[in-house]
Amino acid sequence: MPLTLDALLKRSAELELQVAGETFRITYAPAKLTMAVRRNLLRGVSAYLPESGIEDAAAAGDAAYLAYCNELAGVLLSWDIMDGKAMYPLAGVSLAQLDDIFVVSLGQEVAKDSRGNPQSAVRLNSTSPTTAV
Repeated sequence: MPLTLDALLKRSAELELQVAGETFRITYAPAKLTMAVRRNLLRGVSAYLPESGIEDAAAAGDAAYLAYCNELAGVLLSWDIMDGKAMYPLAGVSLAQLDDIFVVSLGQEVAKDSRGNPQSAVRLNSTSPTTAV
């Protein structure tokens, strides 16, 4: 049976990471990791800084970090990081409230995992809407 675009876009992958001795899982959409998105996530916040004409470095850095968070949020589907009894939101503005080193590391791990060559993360599974891969 041929693979449909809809099935390809609905695929998800799960990744298990450790932070401060605690393990958590995230689910992301591999189809949303285009070459440009993957490259930007691997490069970190610097991928979003203007190449020239920066008059206010702090404002440029804040804008670049928010852009990074928005791009990462567009790839993530869920995670088991909780805020009380609810999942901590995966919106870019919510991610921007978290430690920048944590967020950039998370984005880099997702980008590495999506290439099929994880370095410090463990790939748990990759599923389509109908079957496990």
